[in-house]
Amino acid sequence: MSWQLRSPLALVGLACVAGAWLYPHWQPGPLGCAVGVLLCGALGLRSRLALVAAAFWLGCLAPASRVEGPALRGPSAVSGRVELAWGRRALLALPQGGRLLLSSPQPLQSGQVVHAFGSGKPVWTSALPGEPDPELFARTARVRAVLAASTVQAPPRAHRLGLAEHSGLLEALVTGDRSGVSEPQVELLRATGTSHVLAVSGLHVGLLAGLGALLFGRGLRLFSPWWEAPPWLVVVLGTGLVVAFSSSVGWPVSTRRAAVMASGALLAAALARRLRPWNLLGLAALLSVVAEPLSVRTLSFQLSFGAVAGILSLPPVSGWLPNSLRATLGASLGTLPALAWSLQSLALVSPLANLVAVPAVALMLPCSLLAWHTGWVAPLALADSTAACMLWALERLPSPELHPAVGPLGAAGLALAVVWPRGRGALLLLALTLRSYPARPVVTFLSVGQGDAALVEGPQTLLIDGG
Repeated sequence: MSWQLRSPLALVGLACVAGAWLYPHWQPGPLGCAVGVLLCGALGLRSRLALVAAAFWLGCLAPASRVEGPALRGPSAVSGRVELAWGRRALLALPQGGRLLLSSPQPLQSGQVVHAFGSGKPVWTSALPGEPDPELFARTARVRAVLAASTVQAPPRAHRLGLAEHSGLLEALVTGDRSGVSEPQVELLRATGTSHVLAVSGLHVGLLAGLGALLFGRGLRLFSPWWEAPPWLVVVLGTGLVVAFSSSVGWPVSTRRAAVMASGALLAAALARRLRPWNLLGLAALLSVVAEPLSVRTLSFQLSFGAVAGILSLPPVSGWLPNSLRATLGASLGTLPALAWSLQSLALVSPLANLVAVPAVALMLPCSLLAWHTGWVAPLALADSTAACMLWALERLPSPELHPAVGPLGAAGLALAVVWPRGRGALLLLALTLRSYPARPVVTFLSVGQGDAALVEGPQTLLIDGG
C-alpha cells in the first residue's frame, strides 16, 4: 500500500468516513468533536497521524452537528427539499430545520421541492433480515419521524426528449431521473453489469469536464494573438460546467465524488502538477461526508468510491482496449465488497458489456445534452440510434452471474484486498469464505409478499416455502 505514503489525503478521507460510520455508536458530542478537530488540526501541521485523527473527529462531528428533525404524530402536511432519494423513499430537508423520512406513492428525485400530506409516526424499528437497520439509518440522519404520504405534489418533470424512442434512457443520462426507463431495460443493464450508466457519475462528469476543457481551450486560443489566457481560466470554466451539471441533477453521491475529482484534475493540469488520484479520491470522500454524513451508509457511496479505488489499485496500461478492460476489471474488483455483502450478484459479462456501453454513452450523453438545451432533432436522433444499437448488442450477450455472499468480516477482507495488491489473491479466497453463521439454530420468517418463507440457519441452512 505504497499509495498511502505518497497520498496522505487518501487516509484522511478514509478516517473521515470511519468517523461518520461509527456514529451513532460512539458520540463524543458536538463540543468534544469540535475541540478534537481543532487540537488535532493544529498538531497536524507537523504530524500526519494527527491530521488523520483530525479527519476522524471531523467525521464524528458531521452527523452530530445536524439539527434533529421534528417528531410527527398523526395527520401532517410538510414541505421541503429532497436531499436523498431511493425509489419511493426520500430524506426530506424542512425549511424550519431538521429532516424527516418520506414514504411517497411516486418516485422522487434529489433536489426536488415537494409538498406532502399523510400520517406521521416514529421511525420504524423493525426490518427484514439483511436490510440496513432503519433505526441506525435514522439516528445517523438525526431523523425522528417518517411521513407515510398519501399525496405528494412535486413540480412536473420536463420531458424534452419525448420524440426519441428511448427517451427514458436518454433523460436518465441527462437528469438522473430513471422513472422513464422501462423495466426490461433496467433488468438488461443489471444482468450485464452496465446499470452504472444510469447513475450520473464519473463517466458523465469526466466526459463533460474533458469536453469542456477541450472546447474552452480551443476557444481561448482563438484570442491568443491579442490576449494570452491564464491557465486558471480553463480550470474555472471547466469546473463551472461540472458544477452546473451536478447542480442540475441534484448532487447525488456519485456526482459529488466525480465533480471533486474532475475539478482537482483540471487544476493539476493547469498548474502542471503531477496528478495524484488517491489524494483526489480521499478529498472527495472527506467533502462528501461533510456535505452529507448519511451517505456513508448508502450503497451508492460504497459502489461509487469502491469502483474508483479498484481502478486505481490496478497498474496503468497503454492502449484504448487494454485500458478499458483494466477500468472495468478494477471497477468490478472495487465494488465486489459491497456487492457480495449487500446484493450477492456479480455479472461475469460485465467487462465485455462495458466495452459496448461506455463508448455508446460517450456519444449519447453530449448529443442528449445538446438536444435537451437546444431542442435540435439531429443530435437527438443520433443519441436515440446509438441507444438502440447499444441495447441490441447487450441483448445478444450471455448474462451468467455469480452470487458471492459474505458477512461483515468477509466484506472487510475483500475491501483490504482491493488496496493491498500483494495479498490480493489470498485475501479474496479467505474473505469469500467468511460468513456469519449462528452458534445455534435460528428460524427467521421472511416477508416475501406472498405468504411466509421460513429460513432455518444452523449446521444446515434450509429455506422452506420460498414461494
